Amino acid sequence: GDIIENVWGCGQTNYYFYKVLNVTKKFLTMRRLENKQVSGDHMVFTVVPSEEFAEDHTEGAKKHGIKRTSYGEIQVNCQYGSGVKWDGKPKNATGYN
Repeated sequence: GDIIENVWGCGQTNYYFYKVLNVTKKFLTMRRLENKQVSGDHMVFTVVPSEEFAEDHTEGAKKHGIKRTSYGEIQVNCQYGSGVKWDGKPKNATGYN
């Protein structure tokens, strides 16, 4: 169960985290996790993935295509852009939390 991080946004920085449930040669099956705020306030804050699955419009696990970059890093197609394996460090986000 690796964790994939996906950062996106315009005017604010959003992080989505996904738990990998299954891997094939060309696809990952993963499901979005809730964010856990570890510091900050409602405008600037630090997040990590929680262990709880997000209750959102994706309704369960979805297949996502994967590709390898020229640097050898795996990128995962996400709802908003692409994601990479989470490095385990808290992420700085902004918004209206």
